[in-house]
Amino acid sequence: MKRLDLAKKALSKAALAEALGHLVAAFIERALTELAALVERFEAAHPPPAFEGDTAAFKKVAKKADVETVGALARALKAPKTADTLARLEALTPHEADPRVSALLERPSLGRTSRRGTNPTAAFGLRRFDRA
Repeated sequence: MKRLDLAKKALSKAALAEALGHLVAAFIERALTELAALVERFEAAHPPPAFEGDTAAFKKVAKKADVETVGALARALKAPKTADTLARLEALTPHEADPRVSALLERPSLGRTSRRGTNPTAAFGLRRFDRA
């Protein structure tokens, strides 16, 4: 694949953001689990800077996020309140072609449930289904 060759060249020049961009683009062009795993391993070896901020800041950043920022936002998805987690997940939906975001949208659980026994991603999935 041409994108993988471009990612390899970018890595040889230590252009990490460019390499990640080519890997994500390769996945978008051809959604293979192996490409998603490459993106995941790349990001594990070169983690993005942590996102710190409230949900309003998260939503603002998500509107114009680049490939590195999407990774940071995906890692910062969980919030103390279920409503905030749902709002963050909603803010990431424009980037659902990115393997890191699509994995979050497909994941049946983000871990714990709320005190009322609700699951943030399950509720979000139902909301997305109702709109279709």
